[in-house]
Amino acid sequence: MTLAKFATSVIPVTITGNTAPSSPAVGDLWFDTTTGNLLEYQSATTLWTPPWNHAWGRVAGARYTAATALGVSSVTDLNITVTWTAVANRRYVIHYAVTVTGTSSDVHEVTVTTSGNTVVDGAYAFIKATAANDLVKGATEPITGIAAGSTTYKLRGQQTSAVGLADYSGSATIPAYIWIEDVGNNGAPA
Repeated sequence: MTLAKFATSVIPVTITGNTAPSSPAVGDLWFDTTTGNLLEYQSATTLWTPPWNHAWGRVAGARYTAATALGVSSVTDLNITVTWTAVANRRYVIHYAVTVTGTSSDVHEVTVTTSGNTVVDGAYAFIKATAANDLVKGATEPITGIAAGSTTYKLRGQQTSAVGLADYSGSATIPAYIWIEDVGNNGAPA
């Protein structure tokens, strides 16, 4: 780079505060002290967005504090669903947890599925329940190839062998949950 070209270049500035700067330049960074987010000024149209090459962290989540009872071999939605606006060329990890209560010989399967009930690769857990509460929790590998736009994932439960009813539940102290984490880019912005 020549000195003349360097003299006309805009050097990004990082600003810290709880309100967005009033006259930013494209490429300026703002650390929002209220939310703890680092944002980059893109344009007057898109305003402030997370920097493309950084992980954006938790982007959506849902909690559930009630019970869903299942019988032998029943497959059902557990009423734990999350919908968010996905961004093309990003990688996402789905985190989930639910408490399972059954008898000592029960075997249960908990899966993460799309809204159309397609199981997400690697997003299932088997547990041999006890009469006590067994917490099932896990996370997927980073998922790529999610189309931009509204996206829904949910938890489903099934008793694969059982002698009675089981509860898949959350409570005020140990809620069931599903949340989405953006772990970084998977290519150039779309």
